[in-house]
Amino acid sequence: MASGRKRIRSTEGSNAQASEVEVYLCHRCDSYQTNKFSYLLKHLQDVHSSEPSFTVRCGIANCEKTYTKLNSYLCHIRRVHGYAQVPDEVQHIGDVVNTIGNTVDAQPVPNEDISDSISDTSNETIQRNLAIMILKWCEKYQLPKTCLNNLLEDVSVIVSTHQREQLNKVKQCLQASDINVDEIPALQELLNEITSKSVFESLQTEAKQLSYFKSNFYLVEPIELVIGQDERGKEETFQYIPILDTIKSLLQHEDIFAQVMNSHETCQDGVLSNYCDGKFYKINRLFNSDVKTLQVCLYNDDFEICNPIGTFRKKQKLNSMYFFLGNIEPKYRSKLHVIQLAWLCKTIYVQKYGFAKLSEYLIRDLQVLEEEGISIWRNNCLYQFKGTVSMIVADNLGSHSIGGYFESFTANRICRFCMCTYKNLKELHLKTDFLHRSEELYNRHLELIQNDQSLSSVYGIKQECRFNSLSFFHVTTGLPSDPMHDLLEGVCPLVWSKVLSHFIHTNKIHLSSFNQRLALFEHKGSDKNKKPTPLSWASGTVAIKQTAAQMSCFMRTALYLLGDIIPERDTHWQSCFIWLGYVNLHLPQYIMSSHCLTCMV
Repeated sequence: MASGRKRIRSTEGSNAQASEVEVYLCHRCDSYQTNKFSYLLKHLQDVHSSEPSFTVRCGIANCEKTYTKLNSYLCHIRRVHGYAQVPDEVQHIGDVVNTIGNTVDAQPVPNEDISDSISDTSNETIQRNLAIMILKWCEKYQLPKTCLNNLLEDVSVIVSTHQREQLNKVKQCLQASDINVDEIPALQELLNEITSKSVFESLQTEAKQLSYFKSNFYLVEPIELVIGQDERGKEETFQYIPILDTIKSLLQHEDIFAQVMNSHETCQDGVLSNYCDGKFYKINRLFNSDVKTLQVCLYNDDFEICNPIGTFRKKQKLNSMYFFLGNIEPKYRSKLHVIQLAWLCKTIYVQKYGFAKLSEYLIRDLQVLEEEGISIWRNNCLYQFKGTVSMIVADNLGSHSIGGYFESFTANRICRFCMCTYKNLKELHLKTDFLHRSEELYNRHLELIQNDQSLSSVYGIKQECRFNSLSFFHVTTGLPSDPMHDLLEGVCPLVWSKVLSHFIHTNKIHLSSFNQRLALFEHKGSDKNKKPTPLSWASGTVAIKQTAAQMSCFMRTALYLLGDIIPERDTHWQSCFIWLGYVNLHLPQYIMSSHCLTCMV
């Protein structure tokens, strides 16, 4: 991000001599600027300190301390840096980060009193902070609406009582100084206004809160759409959040807008580090045009909203379609505030009506994004964006459902990437052994199936993917692999189970001693939260039951645990290194090139 401090030339006096004045900018607002550092601190408290994930990084003398509370930060610069003696050459202070990489650069002015500068705020600012607090209580801490409204009412009573007490003290003080409030109409009006207006009134009900969120926080409301009726004539509906409005709302945020305007460019050294480095990005006509394009990455999954048992299992299961913009740097794409919801529907409705029916409204908006694009105003400038779907991420079952392929993995054609059959899956292993699905081949198969439905099982296609109606997307290049289930929860546990079972049968290791070493191994960093669980023995083999994250950690940890026990020339031991290297080397290609595991061997 650019520096938040700039110099403005101004003219003063009769000679109109030019002078430079330093101005401190808040990049979070994109509009606030001041010539005093203390005012910038006040602005941070009034406007940003209540925001979720608020963080301030101290940049004085290259200090890397970070704080999530403004008061802690102020104590730090008083105690450590001696605020009044901070030199003029200080380059910047702080990273105010709420979403992605916003920076507030500033230089303090010597001898300023911070405490005096951070004072009472206006009703508008207090109202905004109160709205943020309500959202935090409701969304982060999951407070029920009834509880939330009762809490607001109680707090409102406490604040009003405190205001009246303070007002009486002010009047008593004025009377003690022989000042009659009734004789000063402006003062009387001001004192009455303090008690008559309450910021709580405009946010006390759910309707008022929703109205405020819509007008101030770019809220995009969901639309309830009817997709059919049950046997009793009751309408069956799902919730759709208009994707075009959501994208417009996202682009109003300075950090998201900056990421889109400075999107990742194709790497020239041949290294696959992003979707933009892959073949399918390079051959997409829209992404390679001169228009500023948006990469819409869709993600579909099912989840249970409760933990039912027996006959009630799957009754409350929901299907959700999320999306994020691929223009954002990869390290930010997994952040919750970046991932947006596109639809929410009961899974039983998806199974009943299919993705083709469910995705009609989403595809209609995506066609508008491709053909007409969207326009937004920022800083008195009109920006035009077009975009399309770059990929649809899902597990294997979900990808086959969306793509119109057979959803049974014991059927004749079981792969969405090639023409591999279930029969020759264990006989052929080379990429050249299989015919890959292409857009031309897919369209030819679909044409034959439409003329003769009995050919559906021959080609493994039930129906055409609805997303193929988009001009710049096709199912054969837009449904990437599922490395979590294929590798980390599929092949990897199987390979390691065979290797460890061999070591145990040949008396090179004992399962109990291995589990003891695993328990005593000190995991560092992010591995602390995904430490593997102990292994067990079942039916004459090692049973490895780990999550995907735990399996990734296990493969790296096991090499250290067995390195001093297993002979270096052991062929099974060498296969562990070969397999681990294979996974690390091919995982980016596996994810971004839309190849099946069989075709990569």
